[in-house]
Amino acid sequence: MSHKFELISKFKGGDLGYIPPLPQRATAHSAGYDFVVSETTVLKSYRKEMTRLENAEDILGKEIFEPINLKEAENIFKSNGFRPTLVPTGIKCKLDPGYYLELSVRSSFPLKSWVILANGVGIIDADYYNNEDNEG
Repeated sequence: MSHKFELISKFKGGDLGYIPPLPQRATAHSAGYDFVVSETTVLKSYRKEMTRLENAEDILGKEIFEPINLKEAENIFKSNGFRPTLVPTGIKCKLDPGYYLELSVRSSFPLKSWVILANGVGIIDADYYNNEDNEG
């Protein structure tokens, strides 16, 4: 399998004053590559966001301590403007057909920082590279 990490065009000229490093293995026996964020990203306070759930009972028509289904949870989150924070890497990866890139959070990172991937693991297909909607 071959792969090639590249900068997205936004960072290629260096006009933004910062060029994110290409992913690297931290040690010779690292299982994967370490990515660095490409832009300063502010993560919202979970505690502050949760205080906005005071209107959940109005949305659901029942107390929030009662069990709710996924559709009801979705309605609460959408009506309160909750969404995951996207953290750009500034990197794209060219992969051989039939392969994919998996983004995972190292086991120690969430324990230290409380930052997790919203979907648990990110899967980037080989045909995402340079597609029409996104550089990949």
